[in-house]
Amino acid sequence: MNWRRFGASAGLVLLTNAVVLIGVAYNRGGEPEAEITLTEREIPLSYGAFQSDENTELALRLHWQSPAHRWQGLWFEPRPEPDWFDQAKLEAVGYDCSLPLSDPSAEQYYDKMLPRETFVVLAYGGQAWARWLEARDRDKVLMAEQVNKGKRSKQDLERLNEAYDQLPKTGSRLLAVDVGSDPIQLRQRYPERNQFVIVRAQVRLHLAREEKTASNERRPTHLRGEVTQLLISDIHVPFELQAVLDTLSRSEGLRGRTSSGTFVRPGETKEPRYEVTLRYGKRYEPWITAVRPLTSSP
Repeated sequence: MNWRRFGASAGLVLLTNAVVLIGVAYNRGGEPEAEITLTEREIPLSYGAFQSDENTELALRLHWQSPAHRWQGLWFEPRPEPDWFDQAKLEAVGYDCSLPLSDPSAEQYYDKMLPRETFVVLAYGGQAWARWLEARDRDKVLMAEQVNKGKRSKQDLERLNEAYDQLPKTGSRLLAVDVGSDPIQLRQRYPERNQFVIVRAQVRLHLAREEKTASNERRPTHLRGEVTQLLISDIHVPFELQAVLDTLSRSEGLRGRTSSGTFVRPGETKEPRYEVTLRYGKRYEPWITAVRPLTSSP
């Protein structure tokens, strides 16, 4: 054995671990940047997480909504991302949008734009959730109009209504509502730390071409943004907080992968069975501080 190489490798591992621990300690030091309590609707068991006799790792995954999300297979009208993620917001997170959309090279120029990392505000419930539900109701009305015009089938309307009617009880109430490159300014704009969390996320630019909607309105060509993913979505559950989740997974099955390895789709559980308290620290990274069973659905 090459002891010098082994020692160097071991030293590198120790150094890496030390850096990680220092980063964790810094993130969690002092007052939390935010503290929020979510339910199983917003933070189900991660699909890739499971427990066994050999593996005690357990993770929960943040499940969030974008105001423009649609149920897969039920899309019936092109819809842009919310109005707030417009060209001004794209420029605020670092995109160069100076080339006029009328320029012949605009399509090629903007299609080559790469995703960017920035900060996104997630709102829990409140007015954002009410507006999101109202938008779903408008979708149902519009779908019914298309059925009457013979453009969609009654089965499409039934599927849409069935999916949307479950949302008030089962849908995640965590929604993306704003984006920016300066988290301090975002916190000033959204001071309620138990309702709004600021997270690191990836966004991208889209050139939305002129289109005609189902209501015969025309949308001109424009730039819009999209929140594609959170940089940290899977959150480790400390061993000492796993008892509630382990009991539920063994007796009923959680959304995700249970301790026995059985896959349970999100939404199959109609009522949330637990709530989780998350804290976000100085580096805008979350950790779990409490897991509690629910006796009644909030």
